Amino acid sequence: MDAEPNTARRFEIADVLAGVALALGVAARIAGAWATRALSEPDPTVVALMARHMAALKEFPVFFYGQAYMGSLEPAASALMVRLLGSTGLAVNLGPVLFAAAALAFLWRWARDAAGPWGGCAAAWAGCFGPLAYFQFQFAARGGYMVALAVNALAIVAAARMAARLRAGESVGWARWFGLGLLAGVGAWSNLIVAAALGTAALLLLHGLRGKFWRQPAGIAAGLAGFVAGFSPWLAWNARHGWASLAMSQIGGHAPLREALRNSWNRLLLLQDSGALGADSRGPLLLAAGGLALAALGAVAAFARRRAATPRERYARAGAALFCAIFALIFVTSGFTRTHTARYWVPLVPGLAVLAGIACAAPRRRGVRVAASLALAALVVCQGALAGAALAGANRKSVATLAGHRELGAALDRTGATALLAPLQLFPLNFALDERYAVSNGKQRFYEPILRRAELAAAPAYSSDFNGLGPFLAQAGAAFESIPAAGRSIVWNVRHAPPDLRAIPADAIAALRDGAGADLAGVLADGNLDTVWAPGARRDATLEWTFAEPRDVHSIQFLFAHAMGAEAFDFPRRVSLAAEIGGEWRTLLVSAPFIPLEWSGPRLFYPSGFARPAFRLEARGVRALRATFPGEPRAGRGLAWRLAEADALETAGRFQRRYTSKAVAALAAWLRAQAPAGDVYAPRWISNQLLAEGGIPEERLAGLVPRVFAAGDVPRDGSVAAERAGLFIVEPRHEAAARRTLAAHGAKYWVKAVDKWQVFTVAAGGWGADGLDLPPAAVWTGETLVAGRASARVAAALRRLRAGGGSDETQRALLAEIVRWRPAALSALPAEHVWRLGGAEAIRVRLASAQVPKPACATAFANGARLEGVAVAPAEIRAGGELEVRLHWSAGEDFAPGQEIVFLHLRDARGKIVAQDDYRGSALLWGDPSLRPVPGECVAETRRIALPAEVPPGPLDLAVGLYQPQNGRRVKVLASEAPAVRRRAAVWPAAVRVVP
Repeated sequence: MDAEPNTARRFEIADVLAGVALALGVAARIAGAWATRALSEPDPTVVALMARHMAALKEFPVFFYGQAYMGSLEPAASALMVRLLGSTGLAVNLGPVLFAAAALAFLWRWARDAAGPWGGCAAAWAGCFGPLAYFQFQFAARGGYMVALAVNALAIVAAARMAARLRAGESVGWARWFGLGLLAGVGAWSNLIVAAALGTAALLLLHGLRGKFWRQPAGIAAGLAGFVAGFSPWLAWNARHGWASLAMSQIGGHAPLREALRNSWNRLLLLQDSGALGADSRGPLLLAAGGLALAALGAVAAFARRRAATPRERYARAGAALFCAIFALIFVTSGFTRTHTARYWVPLVPGLAVLAGIACAAPRRRGVRVAASLALAALVVCQGALAGAALAGANRKSVATLAGHRELGAALDRTGATALLAPLQLFPLNFALDERYAVSNGKQRFYEPILRRAELAAAPAYSSDFNGLGPFLAQAGAAFESIPAAGRSIVWNVRHAPPDLRAIPADAIAALRDGAGADLAGVLADGNLDTVWAPGARRDATLEWTFAEPRDVHSIQFLFAHAMGAEAFDFPRRVSLAAEIGGEWRTLLVSAPFIPLEWSGPRLFYPSGFARPAFRLEARGVRALRATFPGEPRAGRGLAWRLAEADALETAGRFQRRYTSKAVAALAAWLRAQAPAGDVYAPRWISNQLLAEGGIPEERLAGLVPRVFAAGDVPRDGSVAAERAGLFIVEPRHEAAARRTLAAHGAKYWVKAVDKWQVFTVAAGGWGADGLDLPPAAVWTGETLVAGRASARVAAALRRLRAGGGSDETQRALLAEIVRWRPAALSALPAEHVWRLGGAEAIRVRLASAQVPKPACATAFANGARLEGVAVAPAEIRAGGELEVRLHWSAGEDFAPGQEIVFLHLRDARGKIVAQDDYRGSALLWGDPSLRPVPGECVAETRRIALPAEVPPGPLDLAVGLYQPQNGRRVKVLASEAPAVRRRAAVWPAAVRVVP
């Protein structure tokens, strides 16, 4: 049979009408590029910056700035427009319009192959505007979506034509195979959302080859070569960057099926109008129903008329149906369902448009064709009206946005600042103001040079709506100037000159207790980051100082054992402060918020490292001081916050200007002359200025923020490397803490006063004066050196104890280090081993501090996790009751935490699951590495499982295991002391009995 379509080669009236649709569609997209010329979101701004840099031949990134995925082909098109038209938002938006126009033309060609001229005409009109979110993306510089649409349509058109020729026994030259492979490679590099289209193309070709792909070795080889060529930017970049792109995927990790389907439908409704019609409107439902009904009719018509169709028509139609089905399946089973945006449905629209075109041209009955065409016409009119209204609104917004950008630029010109710390929505100022200022929120790594400039600025300006800036400055008593601009103010010339502070000495504090009267002095005033107060975030928590004599308290400072923004913890949101003065309690602060800002020297930063919030009080004659952390009933998803130190501070009555250019110059000169090598730990502002002004190389500065500066060999998480020299630059008020930490290790050090700073120097190997050669249990807080992070030290001691060897004296010394720094890790050693080396006292400490499960059920999983014990209570329960399951976990030396999900299944006698709990594993094991137990140390967690009311009486088995959320595959059980192992799970038969 002839592989060519039955339609004549001459153009018909339908092609003229299709041409009108294509011209109107391109014109509408250009109008959209103009209407949205004022870039107002971060993503388009990143594309705009990429385009400007590429047009200026400054750099040629492989991927979207700040990401390891989404190639730079679409920004390259924007760069071409910038080169031709100038660096404007319009030029940037015209880049995706080029690909959108090509995608629209390929859509018409695809539908014409599938259903002739009238089918192509109908599809062209269906894609002219399309759902509103789809239309808005046609001219939105988002990085790679329009490339994906063009690749999708062209790949399926080409594959359908090749498959038709192959099915008819005709030859397909290697050039076509190579071209299709090249297109697939470029598409995969640009945006992996093309996977559904490439899979469809592969299935069409496989069918065309009748499954005998080995009969086309030259063609297959040419196609693979083309794919490698097109995909080569991805391959070359990842070969140099540790294949980082492989971790950047949302395929897998989807919501449960019912939730995924509900979310998918909601996103499909959002696709229709981008929320313009309101949540209560039935418009999105009608538009979605109309589009899906036309697509369904097209699919039915394609199947019903398959015998009357030519091979090319059949393959083009099959391509549309397959693509829609595969894309929907991928969407529903991916992480896309968890993201509240319609953007991931956008690539589906061309496939639906082709099916709609088939519905208007392929049915046998003329009445059906007419009805479908009228329905499509109504749909296009509605979509066009929405598009027109959206363009008018976007143009008004652009006019206002551009005016606001000019106001903000003029205000910044007056400040003399080189950077602006502002909310993320002001990131577009970087493009609008030609990158004269580094505008950043201090944490987002869209384009690292901008973040770096903002970090290193000695005195930036601030947007008044940045992270609660106003209350923070007021609480600190800072002075500043401001300039109103564009509905906000630009805050600059911030002046913060705190007095010379010192901690109220321990002998002046009679007591430090919590609300229940428990003594916390040994926890919150011991200079150890590992000893913490963690009362929980759900209820009010109170901390109270009682002074031996009335004191003048200037402020209090808290040091948490984690960052303020650490997701693993329920961080306290507010604190109330009261003082007993003259026998009466007076409220000093009421529900003062913990604001995500921090001082370092004369300027503010977005917080980094350990949270160190401070609150100014300036209270005189204080006999007692109380801090209350209000509970959050909704908290509990994360771990309880961990307060490591709490200091009440007083002033020496004088002001000291330590953070000065003079101090930076003096420190830099001393470091170059006296300590030309070694890691330099200094407060954030000092570290930044040593790099920017002092000439100290980045690879030496451990005090730089890891979010901004890559770590390399120097640790930037507070860790101390004993094998290299360390230099610790501290204020005099922190000198005692540093000395105490160094003395606890018996470290060899010397101190030098440089300007108004104390510089502690520890030579390489100077931490090992005890002869044990263990890593130090010391950590840099951002301001000083304290004890803590003992896990590396204890882990090394455990490894040596397990390995044996060495004298008994050495082994006893190693055990003593574990008892001293992390007694909970004694659970990693057998009780008899602890008794032999430490006697009764070590056993007492083990029982008091270590989590030792009874009975033990050591179960080793293939990822290195170990289930050490399981306890279920109560043993008997009624239907509808709640079980409590306590689990003990540990990690082996080879533990590699991933996204594993822990499952607890209760099964009846027939093996049916009657209740279950699937959850992300304990944050102590799978969370922040700094919290992870040392290998062999047990951590405990408690889970609660509610039994359904209809569970019949009888025994229930408990199964515990792990699985990968991406594919549901269970993690293999290597060995287990549990009563049974079934289906890669440790099983306790009759663990609980349901009673009448």
